[in-house]
Order: sequence, then C-alpha cells, then structure tokens
Amino acid sequence: MPENFIQPSDAVEREAAKITDPLERLRYLRRQGPKPPAPAAGLPEMLPLEVTMPRQTFRWTTWAAAITVVTAGLGLWGYQMSANTPAKTAAKLPALTPPTGALPTGVWQVETSATEEVYSNGLRIDLSFATKNRPREEYGIFALDGGTEPVSKSRAPHGIVYHTTESDLAPFEEASSEKLATLGHLLLRFVRREHSYHYLIDRFGRVYRVVEESDAANHAGYSVWGDSRGVYVNLNDSFLGIAFEAKTDNAADVSAAQFTSARMLTEMLRSKYKIAREDCVTHAQVSVNPLNMRIGNHTDWAHGFPFAAMNLPDNYLTTLAAVTAFGFTHDEVLLKAEAGRDWPGLVVADKLVAKAAASEGSTEVRYRSMLQHRYKDIFAELKRQSEKGNEPHSQEGKQ
Repeated sequence: MPENFIQPSDAVEREAAKITDPLERLRYLRRQGPKPPAPAAGLPEMLPLEVTMPRQTFRWTTWAAAITVVTAGLGLWGYQMSANTPAKTAAKLPALTPPTGALPTGVWQVETSATEEVYSNGLRIDLSFATKNRPREEYGIFALDGGTEPVSKSRAPHGIVYHTTESDLAPFEEASSEKLATLGHLLLRFVRREHSYHYLIDRFGRVYRVVEESDAANHAGYSVWGDSRGVYVNLNDSFLGIAFEAKTDNAADVSAAQFTSARMLTEMLRSKYKIAREDCVTHAQVSVNPLNMRIGNHTDWAHGFPFAAMNLPDNYLTTLAAVTAFGFTHDEVLLKAEAGRDWPGLVVADKLVAKAAASEGSTEVRYRSMLQHRYKDIFAELKRQSEKGNEPHSQEGKQ
C-alpha cells in the first residue's frame, strides 16, 4: 500500500468491501480521499503508519502494515513500570483485522502412506524419521501496549521460523554424493533424537518431517516476535520450525532444490494453518538472550534469506518487537546484513526506541531498562509455569 493512503470512512469501507479484486479495491480507496501530511522527519518510508509521541496512532494500510504496526509501535509508550511498581493491567487488543496477504489456495494432500505424503503443489514429505514430542501447549499472546498477562491464548501454529542446521557439509557436487547422503542421514538421526525441528530439507531438496506438527519442537528457544495480534514469547509452541541442511557462513551454498522444496512446504503450511506472510521469519530475527538482553543469540539467516523465492515479503524490513517492546539491545555486527548494508528493521527499531525515550524525557538507557523490566516479568512467569508443569516452555533450542 502506498504511504499516501489514509484510513477511509465507514461508507467507503463498506463499498470497498464489495470489491473482491485487491488491486481494484486499492485503486478505489486511493480515489476516495486526500493525501495525508508527509511522515515525520526521521522515520523511514518503510513504516506504513503514523507514529506520534508520546502515544501511538495506528493507521492501517495493507497486510504490510500488520507487519510493522505491532513491531514498530509495540507498546513503546503505554508501558510504565519500574522495579518497585506492579505490572500494569494488560489492555485489550484493538478490534482491527487488517488483511494479511493472500493465503495459498488449492494445496491439499493427494496421497499418504506409512512413508510419504504427497501434496497438490508437488510437495513430497518423507515420513521415515517422523517422531513425537510433547504436545503443543496453549501459549499466551501479549498486548501491544504493555502488561504482563496474556490478552488471548491459542494452540494452533501461528508462524514459521526458518533455520540452518549448522551441521557438517560436503561440497555439493557429484563426486561427493555418497558423503552428502551419509552426512544427511547422520543429521536426520541427530535432529530426530533432539526433537530439533518440525521439518528438515536436505541438500538434495528432500523434505523430512521430524517432529509431528501437533507437537512442539525445540527449535526457537528464547525468542520474541510480534504482529497485529500481539507479542509472542518463546516460540516453540506457537511457531513451526523448518531447517535447511546448511551453515550460516555458507548459506549461499543452499541448493536450488532446497529453496524449491521450502517454497512448496511453506505454501502447504500457510494454507493449512492460515499463517500470515509476516509471520514467516528467520531464527536470527526472533532469537534473544535473556541473560544479556541482546537479540541474535542465534544468527542463522541473519541475512540472505530468499523471502521472494518463498513468495513472502522481505521481512528483514520488519521492525523487531524484541527491541521496541522489550528493550533488547544487540551487537553492532548484527546490524550489518550483507555487503555492508544495514538490517533495515533493526535500524528502525533502534530509532523508534530513541525517539520514544526522548518524548518521555528519559535517556535511552533508562527507557530500555523500563521495557526490559516488562520482558523479565513475563519471562519469570513463563519459567514458573514451565517448572510447575515440568515441561520447558523456554528450553533453548538446539542446532
């Protein structure tokens, strides 16, 4: 959606809702109203919303707004807490349901057997290494503007996290075929034993189910993500994990067959669970370390993930909820994505925190500390629940 689009009136919205084609609906809406004033100085053009201080104003546009509305504004101005004050009562999520991008249609299971599933888009899933883990538990979704109690809960998979296995690799060439097969088999045995991911895609593009979709996998560990519904903390239960047999430093060696299979697998999972495009993200984007309050505890796919090849938006543009909502910091090296270019969503997150701190008459350090206090309260409660249930909600995923 262009940045000069503004919220239409109720009458215009009703008329627009009758138009089924999204492009025609956009053209209609753009004809209905004047352009808004230019965005505030210093805010990147990638943010399709208006931000005012000291409180946020949401201006919904397309599904791209759903990516940034939570993560760009995620409770920066609503949560006031110090070490000596009780948690603020969580506010209810606004009754807004912005579109989240077209879901893949027509993906269905064609055949199934004890060893394989076949889908209508060409996806084949090998079931020979599939295993059970603990059942997926109900997880909380936290409010956009503060509080430590969930405002809603769910059990369904809400998103996808992409990983690399960080395992030993052989050159991807015909002469190494036997070694490639041996390493792949050893890797599958390992991730099955560790319940590391829901799916693994080997060097030849073969898709293996590891942990059943009904169960949690130990793939995300300490992690944070946010979208239009709220904030998700520790994603083992709320997100599915897909791993490429690859290494972070050698991601360029991921084969074309792996990307093709990943696209088909992503289409199937998005169709099956109604997963929004903005909730298909990389491990580096969600990984956090509660001990030093830094993001990027794992750096797989910190750069170079082919979102376009997956029919997804460039989610590196997404402002990170871990920074804007919970005050996490980062190493400077994490800012560098590729060829010296900055990681856009991380740059935006830092700017928004600094702007919010200034609007509150606070230093950035003090302001981040306030946001971090909220995360630590949520983390402590999740840990308490984990110990009570004897199931590690926040168990750090293994790679």
